[in-house]
Amino acid sequence: MQPIRLRMCLSKDESIRFVSHLEYAKALERALRRAKLPAAYSEGFNPHMKLSLASALAVGTTSRNEYAEVELTEKRPLAELAGALSKALPPGMRLIKALLVEGPAPKLMAVVAGASYLISLPFDGDPVVLKQQIEAFMAMPSFPYEKRSPKGKPAKQLDLRALIRQMSATVDEAGMASIALSIAMPPAGTIKPLEALQALQEHFQWSLPLERALVERVALYENQQGGWRPLLGG
Repeated sequence: MQPIRLRMCLSKDESIRFVSHLEYAKALERALRRAKLPAAYSEGFNPHMKLSLASALAVGTTSRNEYAEVELTEKRPLAELAGALSKALPPGMRLIKALLVEGPAPKLMAVVAGASYLISLPFDGDPVVLKQQIEAFMAMPSFPYEKRSPKGKPAKQLDLRALIRQMSATVDEAGMASIALSIAMPPAGTIKPLEALQALQEHFQWSLPLERALVERVALYENQQGGWRPLLGG
């Protein structure tokens, strides 16, 4: 029998923004069990559901598009699977899209190439200067960045400019800034959106209260013919 996977696009809403990546995965696993989907399990002394998420999301970050996949033991109509799962999901999680993939295929986590984010926070500076400084950063050939690693591991030397594919900002009349970021996620290492803003804040001497920032992941992407396209086709 060819492997069958149910691929899902889900939300992580404001009400559960402080739920960790592991807790989110466990909540999805419980929902799949409640929905009585024919999920496959590993063999051995401690079997676990063959469920994986495409990319970990930082605590405090919401998301319009979280991607996950679960291997199934049998094929059922997609509408039946999606309907049962939608009813079983807890508050704060919504099923946005689902599709079935039959046969060999790379796991979602293996094809993720980048992500886009929207960061909202107060800003009391000059919006024109902010825009000019972002343009200056985007025109740089490189921006060396040392990413400290936990647990005493050696720091990683990254090029922040190469990681940030796109960046723009707007400031409304109430003084709220909206900063859009597209960040590449290569195997050599990537950076979280607030880490990127912290590095640029130190360089340009911005006055951004990053502790008050609201971060939303807008999309995850895979490589497609030299460019990016949303996972599961958007």
